[in-house]
Amino acid sequence: MKRSPVNHHRTRSHAGGSNPEDRKILREKIRNAEKRIAELQTANEQLHKLSNEQEDAARQRAIKLAEANNALRQTVDILAHETRLDHALGHVLKVTSTFMGSSLSALWLCNRNNTSHLRLVYADGEIIEAVPANSARLKREWPLESDPYLKANIRIPRPVLYDVDTHSHLTAREKARLRKQTVEALLVVPLKLGAEIFGNFTICFGEKRIFNGDELDLLEAFGTQATMACQLTRLASISQHAAVLEERSRIAGEIHDSLAQAFTGISMQLEAALLARNGGEQPYWKHVEMAKEMAAFGLAEARGSVLTLRPTALDHGDLSATLKRLAERTHMEGKLRCEFAESGSPRELPVELKHEALRIVQEALGNALKHAYPNTIQITLAYAPEHIELTIQDDGIGFDREHPDEKRGFGLGGMEDRAKKLEGKSSIESVKGQGTTVKVTLPTGGSHA
Repeated sequence: MKRSPVNHHRTRSHAGGSNPEDRKILREKIRNAEKRIAELQTANEQLHKLSNEQEDAARQRAIKLAEANNALRQTVDILAHETRLDHALGHVLKVTSTFMGSSLSALWLCNRNNTSHLRLVYADGEIIEAVPANSARLKREWPLESDPYLKANIRIPRPVLYDVDTHSHLTAREKARLRKQTVEALLVVPLKLGAEIFGNFTICFGEKRIFNGDELDLLEAFGTQATMACQLTRLASISQHAAVLEERSRIAGEIHDSLAQAFTGISMQLEAALLARNGGEQPYWKHVEMAKEMAAFGLAEARGSVLTLRPTALDHGDLSATLKRLAERTHMEGKLRCEFAESGSPRELPVELKHEALRIVQEALGNALKHAYPNTIQITLAYAPEHIELTIQDDGIGFDREHPDEKRGFGLGGMEDRAKKLEGKSSIESVKGQGTTVKVTLPTGGSHA
């Protein structure tokens, strides 16, 4: 069989590969691809770094909130039991200074003639009373001869930060003494009762400082607690001893009922956030946000207790709406179910009755969260023609009603006292391992207004 001739020249041409122009284009494409891969790797590293920074910021925020919660709890405990004003104020001043990272601060109180006087100084872990016996030591420890806030910003009802170098109301002598003690900034936190400013905390820092909104809110909370202590003293000056003791007990109950439940809820939310984060769950942000909301709610309640001596939660809405919001704030998805239900025909109730009813529910919730470790809490408000009935039921560990834990005593007695105050009735049923049910009946007298 005769074969066709082979074109050897064409075969060699294909075997030789692409021409130089094709190879140049290919090399350029490879370089571009390598460059794009490097850019993507850099972007991925930056994204990973940003994610880690956000997680670190969230963790630090959770830690800071937990520290703030603990600091506020310390001062609440002192205010509820300390009978000596300077000891209570000194404790608040010390906790405030320590939390803000300062070793030098002072408390000024305003006089009736628009002047102020130094009351206490906190220096290197110790409280010094501004009395004649301590005058020599105070001159060494405290650099200011007068109250800078009174001279410059008495009409500003919020914390004010001063730069020592630029503050015009500091004398040359005061600036020299401040610099000698390496003080570069002063933060003044006003103490307020309604619209009246009657004193301040002046806190010294060894470096320039900037404070965020959370820190300023916390400082105002400490100022509110100092206001509570001063208000109790004012009451003492115009009341007999027995009346003062009764008022102190009542305000201590307000502090306990309004803040204890909020603080316990904050702690649980932060614990849940840390557990969720360690488990790699995204919703841990929700717990941090809820803790922030509860902190704001507790701060508002504390201010309301001082300024109006009633819970601010009732300012905007009826009792049912307030209890529903309280249940929503207490609820924690996957950890604690807290629900609210009502029955009967809702109607407007007397202010004092709503006040006491809310405090009773807050105290029952606080006890359950702190001691019972429940999975479920049910709050029920039932309207009857001449009374309302509150039921707070949990499925926690329960307790022996005849021998309650010592820490429960104040809360249980407080609920019973509030019910008796309104000629109501209360009952607490609990069995170890089977939960607790609190029932309170409060007469309304058939009132619909």
